[in-house]
Amino acid sequence: MQNNKSVAILGMGYVGLPLALAALSAGWRVFGVDIDEERIEQLRSGASYVGDISNEELRSGLQAGFVATSDPRVIAQSAIAIICVPTPLLGNEPDSSALKSAVRAIAQNAKAGTLLINESTSFPSTVRDLIPSVVKEESPNLDLLYAVAPERVDPGNESWSYKQTPRLVSGLTDEATNRAFDFYSSFCERVIKVSSPEIAEFSKVLENSFRQVNIALVNELVPLAQELGISLFEVIEAAGTKPYGYMTFWPGVGVGGHCIPVDPMYLSWLGRSRGIESTLIDAAQRVNNSGPIRILKIIESIGLNKDSLLLQVGLSYKAGVSDLRESPSLELFQLLQNKFRHVEWWDSSLQQWGNSNRSTLQGEYDLVVLTHRCENSELESTIRRSKKVLDLTGQFRGLSNVISI
Repeated sequence: MQNNKSVAILGMGYVGLPLALAALSAGWRVFGVDIDEERIEQLRSGASYVGDISNEELRSGLQAGFVATSDPRVIAQSAIAIICVPTPLLGNEPDSSALKSAVRAIAQNAKAGTLLINESTSFPSTVRDLIPSVVKEESPNLDLLYAVAPERVDPGNESWSYKQTPRLVSGLTDEATNRAFDFYSSFCERVIKVSSPEIAEFSKVLENSFRQVNIALVNELVPLAQELGISLFEVIEAAGTKPYGYMTFWPGVGVGGHCIPVDPMYLSWLGRSRGIESTLIDAAQRVNNSGPIRILKIIESIGLNKDSLLLQVGLSYKAGVSDLRESPSLELFQLLQNKFRHVEWWDSSLQQWGNSNRSTLQGEYDLVVLTHRCENSELESTIRRSKKVLDLTGQFRGLSNVISI
């Protein structure tokens, strides 16, 4: 029997699990659905694999009635079904396979009148055209309501909680829009209705295209600043004193995670499919994708040999998270492994990667490559005593052993 205060969330990752616990806190009965049985067992045991959700928060959620399951039949008991699955790239084109699988699961199990909300990032027209077409193929007579509420999750960001972050919603009908608005308003401080799902979908990919382009801008300026013998970090800090018309972005290895390297390509692909070139977005993608090779060339110019001992600080795509998806730091590390015989790694959020463990920081390093900022006293001591440091964060610029971009 369907419960008007029940919701099934498909995909228990960095987006779905925080959403599940937020909805639970607002009094919703929540089913967390995932096809990964190992992940479901981990959730049931109270062990969180999402950095922003502690084990204690998960266990409290389980005690409050959160149900983790791989059985999609729970969708039949839910008034709302929300898609929070990965939407990566396949080459330079959207890979909608997980999205379509989630839609098919909903179509096979949902009751008429269920509200289907897509949170997974996708191209404009996904909710109007793609999702209903999959439902129709699977269950031709099923009448659902359709809406979109693009995810806004920034892992590791303690300044903006799930409750505080504004959300966009829109549906194909007023009823769908209003029901989505009511759902998110139950646990978000600000929910904004926009005039169509396409506006919300386009806004999501615009947000991350904006970041992609501006990060590429500062990364492209690194060689020029080096040629001029000035600190680009100091340049950026100086520009940041302007109180209007400027926003600060920092250079680094590149961009990573589940959004910035991927979402802009959805716009680029959509443009190409209509004969429109997204020249700036494509150029920004090339600049940021070339980051690990650019940094490797700087390292090669330092004068090391194959037997030099290197330490790279940071494997995940940004400090404070364990997420390795699309991580340029991980790509750089693999390039270093191919170039040098002895390369160790240290990351504040990872103890193990593959068959290797985090460094014990006991070595006498010929080079430390800093892709994450240092917030650890033992690591800082290691950095200061090492022969050379390539600081990609600007944190240690000015030290005698530091090479800063």
